[in-house]
Amino acid sequence: MKSIFSILLVLLILPHTWGADMVSIDQFKTITDADQRRKIIDQAPPEQRDELNKIDFHMRMVASVGGEAGFKAVKESSIAKARGFTDLEDVFTTQTQIWDDYMAGVDDANRKSGMTHKQTQEAWTKMQVERNVINNRLSAVHSLVASLAPSLQAFELEKKAERVNQDMRNRFGPEGSSPKKRVTKEERQDFDKRMDEIYTELKAMPRLPPEQAQKEYDAFPDEKVRPW
Repeated sequence: MKSIFSILLVLLILPHTWGADMVSIDQFKTITDADQRRKIIDQAPPEQRDELNKIDFHMRMVASVGGEAGFKAVKESSIAKARGFTDLEDVFTTQTQIWDDYMAGVDDANRKSGMTHKQTQEAWTKMQVERNVINNRLSAVHSLVASLAPSLQAFELEKKAERVNQDMRNRFGPEGSSPKKRVTKEERQDFDKRMDEIYTELKAMPRLPPEQAQKEYDAFPDEKVRPW
């Protein structure tokens, strides 16, 4: 039934080949199938294809990041990167990777040491509490970076974040590979300390006025949004 409805809707939206009718934008936005939208665009009047392509691109992006809220977050991050803040948010994500590697190493060592299942579970739960604090901070970091006003101090903090990010990535290993040895407790604590310092400085930085941030958001083309 759903497929039949989709086909009928496409037929209603498609312009007659001899009339070159304009496509209904509201109806076009209801088409969830990307291939169907492509067919509509290909047969739409030439003067309307650019608008339809932009809508289609936005809908594809939204679908790829899990919805409009996800797209908004990705777009805000893209805007921050365009301002010159390329590592300030990413470095906190790298910290969570360091924690994941550290926890895996500790858990593996605990199991090999002869600890009981209950003991290894208790140790894991204790580490997870600390890991959750790091993970839960990511949303606050995103908001802070998204609204961060360009300034000399802010760009100095960006450079600091870049150095720490590179140090962690070098230690963590290239993407897709495993490090030669697990991250030690001392290394993890050192990175955590450096990250806490960055976070404290980030919170103290001047913010953009909300109206200016919104203006930048509205003016930033969807085509420049990158989900990575």
